[in-house]
Amino acid sequence: MNYRTFRGYVQAVVSGLVILAAALLVVLQWGNVSAFSLYGKNTQLNTGVLMLCSLAGGVVLYWLVRAFLRGALAIRRGRAGK
Repeated sequence: MNYRTFRGYVQAVVSGLVILAAALLVVLQWGNVSAFSLYGKNTQLNTGVLMLCSLAGGVVLYWLVRAFLRGALAIRRGRAGK
């Protein structure tokens, strides 16, 4: 077994354990209710749903920051070409 194969196994096992832990956390929090303020309106929501929405928001935020940085670099390259 070479280094790349070993590294692949380690990455797969560690990331799988993190995904499993996150899924277990959502499942265990599903029956709980949390109170929070949404734009000034106090609301109660299922904690599991709130965690899933946070997960989706984090993924979307990652791609938006990436798109913003690529756009900023394109503008910078365009200005340098003048």
